[in-house]
Amino acid sequence: MRRFSPLLILVTLMATLLPTVVLGAMAGPTLTNVLTVDQTIPQGPVFLRLIEVTTPAGSTLRSQSAGMIYGLDGAAAITLPGKAATNVGAGVALALPGGAEQTVQVGSGLARFLFFSIVPSAQGAPATFAGSGASERVVYTSPATVTDLAPGPYDFTVQRAVWAPNAPLTGPHHRTGVALYDIIAGTYTIETGGQMRDVPAGGTNLESKGEVHRNVNRTNAPVQAVFFTLTPKGQPIVVQDTPTAGVAPPTGGTSTTTLPATGQARPRGINHAELIATISAAVLLIVGVTLRVQRRSAR
Repeated sequence: MRRFSPLLILVTLMATLLPTVVLGAMAGPTLTNVLTVDQTIPQGPVFLRLIEVTTPAGSTLRSQSAGMIYGLDGAAAITLPGKAATNVGAGVALALPGGAEQTVQVGSGLARFLFFSIVPSAQGAPATFAGSGASERVVYTSPATVTDLAPGPYDFTVQRAVWAPNAPLTGPHHRTGVALYDIIAGTYTIETGGQMRDVPAGGTNLESKGEVHRNVNRTNAPVQAVFFTLTPKGQPIVVQDTPTAGVAPPTGGTSTTTLPATGQARPRGINHAELIATISAAVLLIVGVTLRVQRRSAR
C-alpha cells in the first residue's frame, strides 16, 4: 500500500484551499440587505438629506416627513397611520410614508437613529421630528440637485456593510443608481481614478451613477457602514467592471465626502488575480518537487 508523507498531504491541501481562501478575502464587504421599498423620484430638484436624531428615554416625537429610519442605539416604537406600532432597534430600518402624523415613542433608554429623506431644497429644511428633548444633527445634505436621479420608479434599499480588518482592495465596480454611505465605525477608503480617499467614522460618501471605484480597509479594525441606495427599477444595484492592466480604473462620476479627503495618490492595491495564479503555481511546483523526492526516497 502506497503511503503519503504528512508534508505531501499538507502541501496538497494548501494548493486546493488557498485560492478559495484568497478569493473569499477579495469578496469585499459583508452586505446585509436590511430593507427594500418602492420609491418614486419626482419631477424637479432632488436633494438627499441625512440627519441623526437623538431622543431621551420616554419621549414622544411626531413627524409628517417621508423617508427611511435606521436604528443606531436604543429602541423606539414607531406608529404609522392605521397600523400597529413597529419596534425599531439597532440595525432595523423602517420606511415612513409621510403625509400624516407619525409618532415615535422612545423606550426606557436613550434612542438614536438616522433618517434619510429626499427633499426639494437644500436650504431652510425644518426640524423633521418634533418633541421635547429631541436633537437633530444634519449628517449630509447634497450640495446640488442630484442629476443622476431621473424622475421615475426606484428600489430604495438599506444595506449594512462590514469590512474585515485589512480587507484587500476590491475589483472595480459601479452603481446603476446612487448610494449614500454613512460610516458608523472605522475608516473606509475608496479609490477612484487611482486616487485614495479616507472617510472616517461620522463621515459620509455619495457614490454617483456610473462612478467606477474600488474600496479597501487599510486598518486593523473592522469598518461598519450603512448604505442608502436608490436603484432604477429592473437594474442591478452594482455592476462589476473589468480592470485593465496598468491602467487606473476610469471614473464615470464624482463622489462627494463630507470630510476632507487625503487628496494624495497612494500605492495601488495588489492585483489579486495575478497573486492567486502565482501562489497556486508555486504551491503546485512544491507538490511536484515533494512527489519527486518521495519517489526517490522509496527506491
